[in-house]
Amino acid sequence: MNTRRFGLFAVLLMVIAFAAIVFEVRYFRGRKPRPPQATSELVSLGRGLQLYQTECAMCHGSEGRGDGVAAYLMNPRPRDLASGVFKVRSTGLGDLPTDDDLMKIVTNGMPGSAMPAFDHLLESDRLALVEAVKSFNPAFKKRQPTFGMLPPSPPKHSPEGIARGKLAFLSAGCSVCHGTKGDLVDATTAILTDNKGMPIRPNTFTRGVFKGGSRDEDLYLRMMTGIQGTPMIGYRRLFSDEQAYDVVQYIKSLKTGDAVSKQPSQTTITATRINDAVPEDPRVAVWASTTESVLSTLRLALPLKGAPQLRVKAVYNSEDIAIR
Repeated sequence: MNTRRFGLFAVLLMVIAFAAIVFEVRYFRGRKPRPPQATSELVSLGRGLQLYQTECAMCHGSEGRGDGVAAYLMNPRPRDLASGVFKVRSTGLGDLPTDDDLMKIVTNGMPGSAMPAFDHLLESDRLALVEAVKSFNPAFKKRQPTFGMLPPSPPKHSPEGIARGKLAFLSAGCSVCHGTKGDLVDATTAILTDNKGMPIRPNTFTRGVFKGGSRDEDLYLRMMTGIQGTPMIGYRRLFSDEQAYDVVQYIKSLKTGDAVSKQPSQTTITATRINDAVPEDPRVAVWASTTESVLSTLRLALPLKGAPQLRVKAVYNSEDIAIR
């Protein structure tokens, strides 16, 4: 009888203790909100490494050193993930990126480079890829920032803001690398190199393509935190928030082309089923009634030349498929 009572009492204590732990966790989570951060505590590293080998290793290499079998085709070269040097961050120059920084790159890709967007993957898989990237450098376990700089709300663009931005742009020496009009024409720097000694060229603002995104807030962060691994320093101590956004307005006013600062997402090609043999001649009538799909192209190297889109049609029967 005493043993039974003791057993019931022990179970009761365990229930009370569990309830107290749950309450404490919920209480502190509610009382101590953290800045927005991609949740990765429960992500499977094993799943991330598996995805990495199928989706990323061809460019970044099996150990994340930027030496994949396709790396030689690309300019700029794939990032050496093991080095801890990441271009696009919301953190200070020399700091590691946050989980949110990495998640944004995995999701959106890097416009102006061969880094594609992986927004077609499940969020859990993208979070797993973030964990895989972090596993290549042990520093992530020791000194990764929890959150980075939060850009203030940008002002509306105006002729006055653009004029002030041009003055700040020239005063800070930005034209030395980018040219007065952002087209590199009158840039005075010699050949620039990255942290690996590879030749690189400053961004041409007339294209309107920006690796970390084209929102005003994105350009603000690139300007204030710098681009690690390149000669682009951070201007956080030189520019006020207002000056930084003025420069953003000037930079965006320089765009002359119709390029889009967004990596293409996966697209489905719709094929039309036919009963006859698939045509070998792209000029036959069957193609006129076939659904057309538009595919955005992903260029591997700078400068970005060539057709930005491909128009594709496909037909198939029980044996063959033809694409034109």
